[in-house]
Amino acid sequence: LLAYKAGYQSAAKRTRVALMSSANLDVFVSHFTTQANEWIKEGTRTYVPPFDQYCQEILNPNSDFYSFDPEWIFFLERSEDILGRILEDSVAFVNEEAIKSAIEARIRSYTDIILQSQEGTNAQISVMNFSEPANSPLSMADKGEVLGQAAVVLMANKALAANLADAANIQIVDFA
Repeated sequence: LLAYKAGYQSAAKRTRVALMSSANLDVFVSHFTTQANEWIKEGTRTYVPPFDQYCQEILNPNSDFYSFDPEWIFFLERSEDILGRILEDSVAFVNEEAIKSAIEARIRSYTDIILQSQEGTNAQISVMNFSEPANSPLSMADKGEVLGQAAVVLMANKALAANLADAANIQIVDFA
């Protein structure tokens, strides 16, 4: 019983970090935890919701996410997962205003979830901005295309920054 109590007290002192993403984070989690433990020294407990379930965890006040009570939340979404078909078929849009409107709607849904997580916790939140996918159907020509993937990602990052500009304890991190 004393050993259990000591272990519990030790675990309670650890920094609690939640990693939220639609992607599989299995490889990333072990690397992240190792690096965090080296940096923090007290140890880190990491929470990763079941695959592609982080939105449901945030929307459910009785979820494991809220029971974990994270001190830090990292949103690690990829542009492909948030923008979906908009990113894949960006040149199919009629004009820049139409694609901008579609992007803003997707980003608004994403930032609503981020803000919801903030309401239910006292956590510091870091949101990864979007980067261009590794492969574009337009290849090198994408960089100069008005409605290409590079332009879409830039619009998405501007919308992300605008939607979270007034939020306290939320930082956008440039991983690009």
